[in-house]
Amino acid sequence: MFQFMTSTRIIFGEDALQSSLSVLNQFGYSVLLVTGQKIERASPILNYLKMQNMRYQHVAISGEPNITIVSGSNAIY
Repeated sequence: MFQFMTSTRIIFGEDALQSSLSVLNQFGYSVLLVTGQKIERASPILNYLKMQNMRYQHVAISGEPNITIVSGSNAIY
């Protein structure tokens, strides 16, 4: 089986990160955050999740995420 999903919304440009943080609240209070190995790049998002008292599981991977990695992380979470 093969699965592919694209973004339904892409936010980019100046202040894109700050503008997109409020979008997280529209999807509930549990987040699976998949990032690259440079964890410091995710700190604005992690700080926001903590401030909003949202549950999250952070998975840092090398390379591009695939369905197996995300599904395995989701099963643990």
